[in-house]
Amino acid sequence: MKVLVTGGTGLLGGVLCKRLVSDGHELVLLTRNPKNAEKLLPGARAFRWDPEVEPSPAEAWEGVDAVVHLA
Repeated sequence: MKVLVTGGTGLLGGVLCKRLVSDGHELVLLTRNPKNAEKLLPGARAFRWDPEVEPSPAEAWEGVDAVVHLA
């Protein structure tokens, strides 16, 4: 399953995302700091998103099966 997560580097999001990756899910993150997110969560693909400045990139949403919004 392809899961898009906002808030994936926070306390709850970090635990959830590590579990999703270890269970074999494809993980997409919307974050202000994609490089840091990919370091913290190997196997995830991160896209820059700051909701006060810009919309989320359309590419991040391609093929997504589920969304977890923790931001």
